[in-house]
This record gives sequence, structure tokens and C-alpha cells, in this order.
Amino acid sequence: MDRIDQALATLWAKKNDRDGRLTWLPLTTHLEDTKGVITCLYQHWMSDGQKEILLHTIKPAVGTVDEALGRRLAQFLASVHDIGKATPVFQTQKGFQHAADLDDALVEHLE
Repeated sequence: MDRIDQALATLWAKKNDRDGRLTWLPLTTHLEDTKGVITCLYQHWMSDGQKEILLHTIKPAVGTVDEALGRRLAQFLASVHDIGKATPVFQTQKGFQHAADLDDALVEHLE
């Protein structure tokens, strides 16, 4: 694992303190999960009209577009939807349960 991958692995997306059990979900895992969900939604739930709207937003910029390009655009947008969670402001915020141990551990992990 290179330095960038190590740094990314320290970022959290969700954290919880349930009955004294401290857990957190890495941001990279959350964004990969989101990419997987949008892939399924794009293939099995979005209507042709919705896909056409998505494709129309990029058509003037790239010329000819196809289904694969629309899927990749949806995957990209889903994958970066929480990119703000990679900021210091988010990463150092206190959790909703006020679990100081978890908050401190995650900040220490970042450092």
C-alpha cells in the first residue's frame, strides 16, 4: 500500500458508538459501496428517459455518447458525492453520540 492509499484509508465516512463498541466506516469503502449501488440502479431501475437526460448533459462536450459512458458518469458522480468528508472540518467533527474515545481515536489515526 503506497502513502496515498494509506492516507485515504485513515479517512472515515461514518462512525458509531453502540453499547461501548466503537466502529467506523472508511470513506473509501463508503464511496465504493455507493458506486456499486448506482451501478445497480443505473442498470435495473433508471428509465431510458432518465438515462437520456444524464447523457444529454455531456453530449455537447464529447460528441457521440453511449450507454457505457452514461453508466460511468453516474458511477463517477456517485463515487464523489461525499468528497467533502475528506476535509479537515469533517474529519475532526464530533460524533452525534459524543463518544470522545472514538473521536480521539479517529483523530489520532489521522495524525
